[in-house]
Amino acid sequence: MTDLPAPTARSASIDSTRLTAGLLALLLGGFGVHKFYLRYHTAAWLTVLLGVVMPAATALLLLSGAVRPGVGIPLLLVTLAGPGLLWIMALIEGLVYLSRTNEEFQDRYVRQQHPWL
Repeated sequence: MTDLPAPTARSASIDSTRLTAGLLALLLGGFGVHKFYLRYHTAAWLTVLLGVVMPAATALLLLSGAVRPGVGIPLLLVTLAGPGLLWIMALIEGLVYLSRTNEEFQDRYVRQQHPWL
């Protein structure tokens, strides 16, 4: 039987941060919530722009009739591809966050500040 060191408040805090970031990425990742939580503000706002603002603006343009009918469907498909990719990427990020050890998570996402995978 090996004696494991007692968990410190710091390791519990890192574990909590890793778990929270992973769950936020899995559940709300397409909105960039996990990026805000990890203080990656530029990446978070880019996610909000691509995942929320652009599709909403496209929908408003299509609904208002400002876009010609022949252009509307391709424009909608291109605009929806971005959020779809963001959700897939956030799902992968959440799984990566949860699969890392506390030390790996701390080193890569807190110390080195890697906002994308």
